[in-house]
Amino acid sequence: MRIAPEADIFVARVAKTPEDLGDVENVANAIEWAQRECKADLISMSFGYTKDHLPISKAIRSAINDRDESVVFFAAAANSGANATELFPARHESVISIRGTSSNGYIADFNPPLNRREHVALATLGTEVPSEPLSSDVSQKPSVKSGTSIATAISVGIAGLLLTYVNRQSGRQSYNGVKSRLHTRRGMLAMLENISTPSIHRDFLYIKPWCLEGLPADTLWARFEATLLGSGE
Repeated sequence: MRIAPEADIFVARVAKTPEDLGDVENVANAIEWAQRECKADLISMSFGYTKDHLPISKAIRSAINDRDESVVFFAAAANSGANATELFPARHESVISIRGTSSNGYIADFNPPLNRREHVALATLGTEVPSEPLSSDVSQKPSVKSGTSIATAISVGIAGLLLTYVNRQSGRQSYNGVKSRLHTRRGMLAMLENISTPSIHRDFLYIKPWCLEGLPADTLWARFEATLLGSGE
């Protein structure tokens, strides 16, 4: 809400406690609701499983097919470092997997290794992040949280910020092409990589959207065009 304040946010409660996440049908139903009823552009999943679950995979693929690929999924990679592999659904081929960094872009040791199917791992702030309490009680103060789940929420906010910018450029000739590409996993991944910098850790990229700040309007748009349309098709 702080990163992309103009975004509409829809919340689907899939569990009352972490143990309740075992009911994967709740997650599958939430994905269906988010894409069909809410027409969500971005779906954030700050959780994961050690095993793949077919109902969730089917829901993801169905959402992408029903929306002509114009919905992008994000999920938390894992928090056990090299002691565990990347979690599901982050490792799903249709999902953007997110890892966490310090405020200086250093890769936190809770991140899992790179998935062999991917050429690079995306990461953004995920350590010691001030988080508002899930309560209307004004006496409760923000807590500090860390993990790839936190980084996932921030990355989705960044993605929402990119979509908001593009939505404001409807008068430009290439608007429709840029917008349609950015609404796909492939396009969003390309744009996030474009606004990232290499980490000191091999094959890890640190997403830092402020690299776009201060660019002249036409230069900024040209960067989106070059990234999303390539040769200008």
